[in-house]
Amino acid sequence: MTPARTGERPRDPHAPFHRAGLAALVLFPAADHLLDLRLVGDVVPVLLFAILAVGLNATVGLGGLLQLGYAAYFAAGAYAAGILTSVAYPFQLPLEVATAAAVGAGALLGALSALPVLRLKGDYLAIVTLGIGEIVPVTLRNLEPITKGEFGISPVDLPGPRAWEDWTNTTHGVLWYYLALALLGLVVYCQRRLERSRIGRAWEAFREDELAASACGVDTAAVRVQLLAYSGAVAGLAGAVSASYVPAILPSQYEFPISAMVLSLVVLGGLGNWRGAVWGAILLVSLDRILAPSLTRWAQSLVGSGSYSFFLEFSNYRFLLFGLALVLVMRWRPGGLFPPRAAQERVG
Repeated sequence: MTPARTGERPRDPHAPFHRAGLAALVLFPAADHLLDLRLVGDVVPVLLFAILAVGLNATVGLGGLLQLGYAAYFAAGAYAAGILTSVAYPFQLPLEVATAAAVGAGALLGALSALPVLRLKGDYLAIVTLGIGEIVPVTLRNLEPITKGEFGISPVDLPGPRAWEDWTNTTHGVLWYYLALALLGLVVYCQRRLERSRIGRAWEAFREDELAASACGVDTAAVRVQLLAYSGAVAGLAGAVSASYVPAILPSQYEFPISAMVLSLVVLGGLGNWRGAVWGAILLVSLDRILAPSLTRWAQSLVGSGSYSFFLEFSNYRFLLFGLALVLVMRWRPGGLFPPRAAQERVG
């Protein structure tokens, strides 16, 4: 193979796949309409999970901080948007304004959660973030005068002008789809810019060797705050859009299984690679949210309902499938489905 010239970026061997995948995402609503699949609305949560995976990939992949309470930031954004827009509260701001506040709420929670872990690393840091992730849903349940407790918050304002509301609800989520896709593109663009900036290089140096990075002048405490605040801001953005999309915001939607699921997407896709985070989310969440329910309906239509129909609920096997996928990927492709280029060069 001819070596790359000095200053020339190495070519990505998966570039044709990524371009084809991007074209498929853009054209998917048209194909869905032609084939009358009516799956566009089901793909919106898939794109929101892709946004979450990209945000967590910054903390875990670029910074090397194991984050086990990521759903807490997701909840902060969702509840901030719900409280500021729902008719159950006196504010009733447009969703666009509330989304900015949700991003700020996620970033603020991320920055605050960095304070207890400024001197922690490894397993100790992971346990603290897990504790924060467990505290937030319990707090949301107990603050009933503010969060409505187990009753949840509903409805949340819709995006865009009021004249679009009927169109939004009658086109199987086409507007939602392109809104989520546009936000995913925005998050990816921001993360790529960060990766190539001085901040991103400091994050990678911190990941490789915290002591050496500190000796070279990197403020490791600031790096921890930056990583958790940035991932919290991305999760807050996804939370605001999700709050408007789902029928109601409930504390049970932001518990540890969500954090574990997003972490699985990042690991399976490839740590430190935003492309891996995106495609890992699309593949696995589509399996969970679209393919599994379709297989369940198909199987039950063949054998009918009965006492054994519980075993035909393929959604009950989601964590079994995720665990099996993790085992297989870690055994045969430790860098993930799309490892970063540096990892590919080390393996090669």
